[in-house]
Amino acid sequence: MRWRQFNHNPISVLTGLPLAGLERRARELVLHGRINYAYRRQREYLNATAPGELNMPAFCGLVP
Repeated sequence: MRWRQFNHNPISVLTGLPLAGLERRARELVLHGRINYAYRRQREYLNATAPGELNMPAFCGLVP
């Protein structure tokens, strides 16, 4: 594994990777993070039993 090969040095590991690959991976991580956030918020909303349990911002300034 490259991590061990470079003695746990992140700069050495990243220097050996192609820039296009790093950019692609960063975009994937951002997308995965957004999907996970949306999923967690949806679960919060669906699992709330009382209106006071919802911690959702008002949509477009409208308050239900």
